[in-house]
Amino acid sequence: MDALIRVPAVAVLLGITLGFGASACGEPARLDEVIADAGRVDTIQTVRDLRVDHARYFKVSQRDGFAIVTLEAPLRDSSAAGGAQVARAEFILVPRGGPPPSAEARGTATAIAIPARRLALNSNNEEAFLAEIGALDRLVAVGGANSYDDSIRARVLRGEIKQIGYGWHRAPDLDVAVAARPDLLILRVLRPDDTPSLERARALGLTTIPFLGEAEPTYLGKAEWIKFFGLLTGRAATADSVFTDVVARVDSLRGLVASRPPRTVFWVYHWSADKWNAIVRGPIAQMLEHAGGRNVFAQPENALLSDEERISTERLTTVAGEAECWFAGDGFPQPLPRDAITTNMRAWRERCVYFNNGRVKPEADAWDWFHRAPVRPDHVLAEFVRALHGDVVTTPFAYLVANTDYAKAK
Repeated sequence: MDALIRVPAVAVLLGITLGFGASACGEPARLDEVIADAGRVDTIQTVRDLRVDHARYFKVSQRDGFAIVTLEAPLRDSSAAGGAQVARAEFILVPRGGPPPSAEARGTATAIAIPARRLALNSNNEEAFLAEIGALDRLVAVGGANSYDDSIRARVLRGEIKQIGYGWHRAPDLDVAVAARPDLLILRVLRPDDTPSLERARALGLTTIPFLGEAEPTYLGKAEWIKFFGLLTGRAATADSVFTDVVARVDSLRGLVASRPPRTVFWVYHWSADKWNAIVRGPIAQMLEHAGGRNVFAQPENALLSDEERISTERLTTVAGEAECWFAGDGFPQPLPRDAITTNMRAWRERCVYFNNGRVKPEADAWDWFHRAPVRPDHVLAEFVRALHGDVVTTPFAYLVANTDYAKAK
């Protein structure tokens, strides 16, 4: 297995002044206190009440009554030979209106005043987390105007929310971020190329933390990052409640298909000419399995490798020719090409072919698959279960749609 090379912590080690005041009684403020100047804030009794069970790269602990949040994840780099960088950040959450932590409690962690009232983001997924916990009013900057959320997009187009650029395309426009005056700048970090922006933002005086949720290898791990946003915005109890509902529904859906023989499935979309991309590991592969499927292209989990593998047409037809169901999609709305390849696949002949482009707003180039679907994977899992075992659930298809060439294939 590839070695993991530790590198200096990326993100936030800023010596900033947060303006903490003394509490009315002179005691350190606790996470369970209601903070009057921040609007409605719900709370957890102690940090120990906030469990993090599925997320691998987000941890919460307690030190002298303060919450310590630790983020750590390997960064994928296909060109790295024998190792990978690790993104790591640690910060201490300090309630507004209370005194700052002691030097011993703070250690090397960055102090973050909570609840954060002005947030800047550079990825759609984070918007959906905030929407789920009722904290969209905190946004002062986002990636751009391609949000699936109509209210966010309208505010962006009116200039009320600034645009710093989406993290999967380029580095953020930090001049715009500075002008937005956020309490926190949360930057998507998945690959080594994403990390220099964290240091540049710090040099400009922005309190900046990485979002590592997209690196999570499981779909519940990705969804549990809602607790990360709950802690930052004072909505920890709401976040915990939402995630509890997600897990309960996932468990229920898995129970419905647990005793059934798995159906052979694959997630492959056309890339170009003789090349296709197959999902071999990661959250989608796991979801196919939990929906009562067996991914014919499954490979062992590896945090340093992509979830996808490029395959040839020959391998597609050899390995998946007799598989029962075919799922496809990565932002491509076109149907699969109806040719000798697809029509000779069993999944096509038996009309078990689905795309993930059911919730798309073409006018905004916005896909809910990349917005809310990772936050509420229980909704998506229900559709996978219906696609594979239609007599078990009657959940309407929303994210998934049948291949549009069905009528021509009759």
